Parts: sequence; C-alpha cells; structure tokens
Amino acid sequence: MRRHRRSQHGGTALPAALVALVVAASFAAALADLARTEVILARYRQVAAAALAAADACLAAVVAAMPPGWDFDPLLAGPDGVTGTGDDGMLGAPAGCTATARRPPGAATPAHVAVTVDANAAGGRRRLDAIIGRTRPPGVPAIVWLGGSPTAGAVRGTLDVDGSDAADPSAAPSAMVAAPSDPLTLDAWLAGEGAHVTTHGTSPPLTAPSPPFSGLLARLTAAGCRLGILSNVDDDLLGQTLRHFPVSFDVVVTAQQVRSYKPAHGHFLEARRRIGGDRWLHAAQSLFHDVVPARELGIPVAWINRKAERPAGDAAADVELKNLTELADWMGA
Repeated sequence: MRRHRRSQHGGTALPAALVALVVAASFAAALADLARTEVILARYRQVAAAALAAADACLAAVVAAMPPGWDFDPLLAGPDGVTGTGDDGMLGAPAGCTATARRPPGAATPAHVAVTVDANAAGGRRRLDAIIGRTRPPGVPAIVWLGGSPTAGAVRGTLDVDGSDAADPSAAPSAMVAAPSDPLTLDAWLAGEGAHVTTHGTSPPLTAPSPPFSGLLARLTAAGCRLGILSNVDDDLLGQTLRHFPVSFDVVVTAQQVRSYKPAHGHFLEARRRIGGDRWLHAAQSLFHDVVPARELGIPVAWINRKAERPAGDAAADVELKNLTELADWMGA
C-alpha cells in the first residue's frame, strides 16, 4: 500500500490565508473605528466652534449695550434698578444666550465689573467670564468733542468744565475740547468766549486725530472702490453697526457665516469666492489676525500700522500706512 505524504507548504497555506484574512479584517475594523472617531471629533469641534462664536458675539453685544459712564452699580442692580431683588445682575442679551454681572474681586477703583455669558448654538454650549472696565480716556480724551471748528458766540450762558476725575485722582486730566481744528485756533476760541467758559483741571485743547471713518469710506466709494468687511462678530451685531454708515458694503463676511475666527483662513477664502476674479486689497490694523493670513493666501494687504509695530518674520504687508487717511490718499481717493 502506497502512502502519500502531504506537502508541508500545502498543509499551512489555508491557516496562513485565514490568519491574513483575520489580520486584514482587524485592520479594516480599526480603520473604520478611527474614521468614525474622526467624524465624531470633527462634529464636536464644529459644535464647539459654533458655541464659542455665539458666546463671543453675545459678550460683544452685552458690552456694546452697556450705558456710558463710570458707574456700574445700575448694571448690578438689574432691570428693576433695586438691589437685593431677584433680578440683581441680570443683563439684556441676544436670543440664545444669557448674561449676568457681579462685583469682581479686588480694589473698587478703577471701576470694573465681572460678566458671565452662557451661549447655546448648534447643540453646543459655552460659558465666558470677563472683567470689563472703562478706559481712562474714552475715545478722544476730551470733555467736549466738536465735529467742526467752533464759532464765536457758540456758548450761551456759562459753561463750567472740570477735566479732573474725582474717582481716580491719578488719572491724567482731560482736555476741555477736541475738534478737527488747529490747537491754536481752539485756544483762541476759548479765550474769545471769556466769561462764558470756565475751565479747571483740564489739559490743553486737542486736535481730532483723523476725519470720521464714514467720511473716509465716502471718499473711497466716490473714487469707484467697492467696499467689504471681514469681521470676527456675528451678523446681528455687525448689522447694527453698519446702519450708522452712509455707504453700502458689497461683501460682508462674519464669523457666524464661516464658523471660524481670523486668523483662520475661512473669512479670506469666502471673500475670495464671492469676489471672484476681481482684484482686491485687504486693509487692516491687526498684524496677527489680518496681515499674516492674507500673506499666507497671497492676498494683497495694506497694514494700517497705527502703533508703529515691527513685523515679525516675513509678515510684511504690501504697503504699510499710519492711518486710514493715508490709505485713501495712497489709493488716489
């Protein structure tokens, strides 16, 4: 009787194939799990970004709605204006968020208040805590700000102006008046008013630093320029601001629309998509939020370098200007 020996290779081929199949199946399962995990993480990141954008926009709206002045006590008293009631610290906020105010720890001066914002968006929730205070010189550091040159006899009766801050003796004195005129002209006007104007604790008059922003925009549109805004706020907040401008904007891109904040590329890519093949110049003050990403995407950029900063690395703009007036002049407007 003849016996046949099994081939050693043939005997192990099937187990080896099964092992390979098991390994391949395990590897495919691991890849599938990894893909599902990445999809879930991407969804969470998107939700987190939407909630953070909503919280940031809510805080901006709350700050914009705060009444002028140095006293935060009315905010702490709540809508009824009475302390010790259930609405103490409740602040008005846009839909989808709530805001409350409380006294922050530390010294009472300079005046400041702690604000907590809770926002919900796209199924996510974010909370922001902020300490809010008034800058010592709010805008132009002057008691009276005039839109034009003052004329003789403009003051009737008696005007008593005190430029010192009783709540903060260390604060620098404010000027009595600021206007788009030469300081010598303002001095002569004050002298001419004589007994009608009494000043004490004030610094010399100031010249307005630049024409109103809306006037510069009007110059650009009159020169044939189309205007656009790439903003890190939401649609509602920006819309409230744009109502004060006498010109319209052809391109408006907000953080709410692109679900990201500059310096991320979302604003710039969306603006490029809307503008199409037309030439455009991005003008901005922030080196980090605007100039750097514009350079990374090959977008011509004008840096409004008001603070005389020095660019780091290769972040230099195509043109560097001191203010928006120089921008309008440079563009021939």
